[in-house]
Amino acid sequence: MSKDVSQDWRRGGNGGAESRYESRQGLIAKAARVCFERKGVGKTSIADITREAQITRELFYYYFPNKRAAVDAVLESFVNDAHDLVWRVPGAQEAAGESEVQSNETAVDAPADQEAPTALAQENLAFIVSALREWLATDADATLPMTEILREIGSLSQVMNRVATDAVAALCKSVALSETANTDTLRLALEGTMVEQLAQPELTNEQLSQSLFSLL
Repeated sequence: MSKDVSQDWRRGGNGGAESRYESRQGLIAKAARVCFERKGVGKTSIADITREAQITRELFYYYFPNKRAAVDAVLESFVNDAHDLVWRVPGAQEAAGESEVQSNETAVDAPADQEAPTALAQENLAFIVSALREWLATDADATLPMTEILREIGSLSQVMNRVATDAVAALCKSVALSETANTDTLRLALEGTMVEQLAQPELTNEQLSQSLFSLL
């Protein structure tokens, strides 16, 4: 039973019992993240998580078959937070509508004679940089940042790739880029600099966005 439940929560619900259940599982995942940031994944026990969440061990296993499932829930929540932030870029949600996010190649298709709205593109990229920095910020009570947790479990590259792809898709949706825009280079740069540069407080959002925009 717990196996089915742990898979079902990702699909979400539209109110009722499923919505209440998703909320409870989300609270357990939140408690797990607090524990991971305090001690690391390897040193965190299920007892630590249940103590933090103030639940019984049986209730934990109702929602998660094991600690790895809780880790996966924390990662999914972390990536979803980034998605919510970068897709707030002006114009992105309206352009996307109800359809699924298109691939980078489809999203940047534009007539050959169409000029990229440079100022708007740079402004929106600066918005995304700001959002990603907010996402990477570590809670004041945390001993370990999420990036260290991702390194520990070997998921840093995978998560950063997902978020960078999402960020570029949001930019493409929010502003019409020309066919010459090198979005693949921008995605790789975002993926590579998210930890090294976005986490450096001495670099301003304007400096970072200008550097990344030059790649387009």
